[in-house]
Amino acid sequence: MQGPPGQQTAGYHGYWITDFTHVDEHFGTERELKELIGAAHARGMKVYLDIITNHTADVISYRQCPESDCVYRSRADYPYSRAGGTDGSAINEGFLGDGVQTESNFAKLTRSDYAYEPFVRPEEANVKVPAWLNDPTWYHNRGNTTFRGENSMLGDFVGLDDLMTENPRVLRGFIEIYRRWIEEFGVDGFRIDTARHVNPEFWQAFVPAMLKTAHARGISNFHIFGEVFGETGDVTPLALSTRVDGVSDFWASSSASRSRTPMSAGSSRPSARRSTRFPCCGWRRP
Repeated sequence: MQGPPGQQTAGYHGYWITDFTHVDEHFGTERELKELIGAAHARGMKVYLDIITNHTADVISYRQCPESDCVYRSRADYPYSRAGGTDGSAINEGFLGDGVQTESNFAKLTRSDYAYEPFVRPEEANVKVPAWLNDPTWYHNRGNTTFRGENSMLGDFVGLDDLMTENPRVLRGFIEIYRRWIEEFGVDGFRIDTARHVNPEFWQAFVPAMLKTAHARGISNFHIFGEVFGETGDVTPLALSTRVDGVSDFWASSSASRSRTPMSAGSSRPSARRSTRFPCCGWRRP
């Protein structure tokens, strides 16, 4: 559950994830997912999983605003090298910023209190799966996004914990997570939620890893497309920089003035595939 008293809501849609490794019991079991995929394949249909890497459920809180209503604090005003702002004490010595995306650089990012002081309530300390996701170090912890500028990539979605996908450990963790869904279940592709809010370098490593896994599994035409939602309707930067097969713009598709069909990158022809989506993971409480 999330939200202030009287306004609580639950992530029935599956995007407030705590467990990335199991089928949400509200939708069925892993055995039933395998049966669904087998039945779909027998009918010449493809099955895509709707996945997410941008954020998890709202588990991390900030001491300055524990109700998840924190305004975004930028890298300029709250650099990684200072605790609580430019006048704070020095922290994370030697960290060169999130633009240097190497294991050795991120090993120096040992403190997460550069913008806010993140904490996890004891009863939720181990709620996320895999276990590494329970460490606030792997998140941006800068407050809520306004979906503009820097905070479009680094801000929380109304309190949802925004993952630091620039960190190689986070990248490696998600490759491990979603590789299993291909290897074990034989899905035919991924639809990626909030794709434009994840740094392009992540996709440039993640997508080839998924395609390699699919090829080894005998899936020759594994299809990946990313969801975007924006007022400009310009999805070209995402398509060109992330190496996904296509994009789906909900803003454009809901506009009376135009509609947009996911397109294969570099192609003028729309994708024409029948697919069944089965939510892979969701909100799980112990």
